[in-house]
Amino acid sequence: MSDADQYKLAARGGGSFERQKLYFGDDHLLVIDGSTTERYRRLYYKDIQGLLWHPTAMSVIVQLLLVLIMLFSVMGIASGRDAPNWGGLFVFVPCAVIFAIMLYLGRSCAVGVKTRVQLVRLPAIGNIRKARKFERQLTERVEAVQGTLTSEALQAAQNATQSAVT
Repeated sequence: MSDADQYKLAARGGGSFERQKLYFGDDHLLVIDGSTTERYRRLYYKDIQGLLWHPTAMSVIVQLLLVLIMLFSVMGIASGRDAPNWGGLFVFVPCAVIFAIMLYLGRSCAVGVKTRVQLVRLPAIGNIRKARKFERQLTERVEAVQGTLTSEALQAAQNATQSAVT
């Protein structure tokens, strides 16, 4: 088995200037940043402390702009005196398709993996649908290595933290 066979693609993508690929390995998450010049990072499952993600406003803003464009194009279609002006349909249909895809994918979000020494941003996971899928897959792998956190262990850790503070 070659080294490439041990990896499973977790996500790929990024923003306009950020390209990133994520691969699940046997004992680590491989993060590859860049397209022409690549930077490799391994985040071992035993070191991962948390997955952080929160929704962002970007998709909401884009959806509002799409709705405004669609509204103006419908007004343009209906503005014809004798017959409808079908030129606005060439604007309405692509905007409606993009809007439907964005609704399906869910809101945009920012995602990061927390280890003891760093927080690694993951722009390859850009929407909530991908974030939930990635969270399930990563949790399964981290729990296989670290074990499942029980409520008793969590309570003991909270008590130890409180006693250390006081």
